[in-house]
Amino acid sequence: MTQDRLLLAVLTAITAFSQVASAQTGPSIEVREGTASVSRGKAPFVQVTDYEDNVVAKIPIDVNPKDYVYSKALDTIYVVHQEKGWRNTISAVNIGARQVAKRVPVEAGFPEKLQLSRDESKLYFCAGSTRDIAAPSVTVIDTKTNTVISTKTWADGFLSRIPGKHERLFGSSFIGGTSDGSVAVVSTALRGEKVLLRELETFTAQGSEPASTSKLGDWPSAWMFSKDEALLFAAVKAGKYAPGSLQVFAMAKGLVANRTMIESPLRLFRLGSDNQPWVLSAREMRTISETGEPGDKRIPLAKAGDGGTVGNPEGDSLFLDGYPGETISVGRDYAAVLIVNKNGTSGHRVALIDMKHLKIDAVIPTMSGTEIAGIRTTRTLAAFALSMATAGAVIFIPNLTMRNESLASGPDGHHLYALDVEGHVLMVVDVDTSKVVTRLNVNHSVTRIEVAADQKSLICFGKKNQELDLATNELMD
Repeated sequence: MTQDRLLLAVLTAITAFSQVASAQTGPSIEVREGTASVSRGKAPFVQVTDYEDNVVAKIPIDVNPKDYVYSKALDTIYVVHQEKGWRNTISAVNIGARQVAKRVPVEAGFPEKLQLSRDESKLYFCAGSTRDIAAPSVTVIDTKTNTVISTKTWADGFLSRIPGKHERLFGSSFIGGTSDGSVAVVSTALRGEKVLLRELETFTAQGSEPASTSKLGDWPSAWMFSKDEALLFAAVKAGKYAPGSLQVFAMAKGLVANRTMIESPLRLFRLGSDNQPWVLSAREMRTISETGEPGDKRIPLAKAGDGGTVGNPEGDSLFLDGYPGETISVGRDYAAVLIVNKNGTSGHRVALIDMKHLKIDAVIPTMSGTEIAGIRTTRTLAAFALSMATAGAVIFIPNLTMRNESLASGPDGHHLYALDVEGHVLMVVDVDTSKVVTRLNVNHSVTRIEVAADQKSLICFGKKNQELDLATNELMD
């Protein structure tokens, strides 16, 4: 390597480090008129940018903003502010009106999660326990009036059921909330690495105390509500290569069914225009009903003899040769699955699945072996150069793992888009032919892609957003 290239590698690493260290702006999210982000610092504000990348508004907000979510129906960003003494406030920032419509005081504690219900009529704020505040809680807010309608607490009852009261670690996690205000949370008590008690607590819309408590064994690998949100599904893994289960909880009653699966389920998701629920394991994906019954539709992902891991193509059958990651619908008859490694990092391939004929149609590389080697070499040399710059006082270890790609589907169902966040390339795939139409270089700050609300462009989110014209599949100026 020449001295100039070595210097460039050092400068690139230092620049990347300084950008991370000084970042003051949260990730961009799509809003009605473009994108928005929350800028932190001494004088925080919500910045709104139109589709031409012009800043059209800076709306002042309170100090110390944390998590935020956007309601498309109300054109409002909800921002959590962490105050002294673990107090919390949520600002309802109306984008169209360019102002904070209301400030809503919520329960104290560590801001763990902020989430909208499926129909965006309810906002859920989960405050985790801290040293000073032992009780976690979930605050339910009516988004039409921006008022608190209920607060859910459960720590006292859970703690009273723990065997032994000393030297135990207690924590809770918010699982989800429904459109009527019902809530599900999981609490766990540990002594060392031993689980003393793990429970799922469910609350009805108006109840402040749990309507039901159900003991859990292993931590579920995935959760999903039924279409009417009356049931909560939990995918429960078992031992290596052993059958798992799909547990079904009624929000008002607790555990009502335990369905044995062929092997351990990994993920739950909905696919297709009818939002059919599917359960995914390492070897297959199959439908389930809205009551959690295993369905008849099954798509093999690996050979039967692979012990729950992976397989190689056999005859005219294709297999993942990896593990299933993010899964999205592509039109009515197709789906796309990212192929990941055992540790969850990128496998640099995406599988196109024919949902009509229940088979993998194609496996498409997202990055070549040469590109992968080039990225790893650059990182290794940069780490070596930084170590040399400190005369060996600090040894920099290169990060050789790769982040997973981001997927999006065109509204016509004929194109799949895959963003390679390491090589900074946007790949356009023709679904009908399973061929890569084009590969476009994008800004290095772009980390995810999403089809715009008007379905005319694909937004590439980064420090400087870019757009792809979906009619021509060309990047717009």
